[in-house]
Amino acid sequence: MITFFQQSLDRICIAAATKSVSTGWRRPGQAARAVELLADPDFLTPVVPPAELTFQSKSRFTFPSVVRAPWDTPTAPGRFQRTRGDWQKAPAVILLHGWNGEMGYYFSFPLVERALAANGINALAFELPFHGRRRPRVRGEITNLISDDLLTMVEGMRHCLADALSLRLWLLEQGCPSVSLWGYSLGGWLTGLLSAHPHPFEASVLMNAVSRMDLAMATLPFAEPAREGMREQPLDLQTLNLTSVKPTVKHTLILAGQRDLFVPRETLDELAQKWTHAEIWRMRHSHISSVLGAVTLFRAVRWLRRRLLHN
Repeated sequence: MITFFQQSLDRICIAAATKSVSTGWRRPGQAARAVELLADPDFLTPVVPPAELTFQSKSRFTFPSVVRAPWDTPTAPGRFQRTRGDWQKAPAVILLHGWNGEMGYYFSFPLVERALAANGINALAFELPFHGRRRPRVRGEITNLISDDLLTMVEGMRHCLADALSLRLWLLEQGCPSVSLWGYSLGGWLTGLLSAHPHPFEASVLMNAVSRMDLAMATLPFAEPAREGMREQPLDLQTLNLTSVKPTVKHTLILAGQRDLFVPRETLDELAQKWTHAEIWRMRHSHISSVLGAVTLFRAVRWLRRRLLHN
């Protein structure tokens, strides 16, 4: 019964996600330009300056993205939960939410952020491009990270990476001794890519991460617009698989939902075998129900505390 309920959540969300994407955005030559951008050796490691944060309250801020795109908002919103005492001497974690994962960002992540802060770790979360208040509202604009316009989709991926890296530099600029990552679903995939950055992060938590982007784009119903775009010219998505990158991060925890209908559990088992230093926890959850698993989330917070504060 529990399995049926958990997987029903996944089925409902897959159906809703499929309705949220659309076709008809392709522009002449966009596929070829997407291939060129993806082949750029600096695609996964864009060089960026530190973000410039403006705080509206103690915890809420905005910042202009270091990547300017016609479809993005002038500033991006985020939250920064400081730990008690001299927070600038404490480690920090950047949290990356999932695709169409505004509910997780608004309701689940704040619990994790407060738990991290209570355990001596600063927590920073921000809205990814094409999500929340950064989702384009003007008629005639692409409103989703996934579409049949491959160039915009690939640019959006790079945009996410660049924002996270610029926020990392801001945290280091403030004095934080280390920066780690925590990502869920799409955010888990981004976390995995950033875990291979030449300037290593301290630790990473990959929660139901899309470790095989080629498989996800080939099989998930809501990826059909992207598949339609790739009929014009295929993208080499294997380069975006987490099994294709070499991690530089010191500590990795993989949280794998054993009832996940988005991310096949064997893909995360494969990732754990490939990333030999990684620890994997197999959760009795589906993709969506895992964000409700408070016990596992708080265990992961304690896992981070042991590695960030007791080394």
